[in-house]
Amino acid sequence: NAHLLIMPFSPSFRQSIPQFWPILKGSLHSPIICDSDVGERLDHRAVNRLASRYQEHLRQCAEVVSTEQNALAARIREIDYVVSQLSTMMTERQKKFGKYVEQLLKVHELSNLLQTTESALAKTIEQLDQLNRLLPPDEQLEPFVMVTG
Repeated sequence: NAHLLIMPFSPSFRQSIPQFWPILKGSLHSPIICDSDVGERLDHRAVNRLASRYQEHLRQCAEVVSTEQNALAARIREIDYVVSQLSTMMTERQKKFGKYVEQLLKVHELSNLLQTTESALAKTIEQLDQLNRLLPPDEQLEPFVMVTG
């Protein structure tokens, strides 16, 4: 409300405004308040209208808050559902990748086993060639050629 212009009041106008004290005496600890018939002079219809307006204002505020809370609760449920779905999907994906890792480990083991087998086979072929050369020429076998593929 900084855009409102504040006009200075004249001293006579200020003096024409009556002094205004709280309705309940206990709300201020002041010896000045000594008017005992304040309650009698109050118009109960005006106080009732004021209380009704305030009650209606609070009801409207409560409705707004309730509507916003319900919208937030619905959004939280939606997000919770999406997070649950993502969590399930990621768990399944993790299991799948775990199986892939196991298969890759088996492939690695098989590769090592194949290298060991090839090495043993090469050594065996070399030993067969040595044995074959020790045989008399008419009993020698043709050189062993391993075909892969």
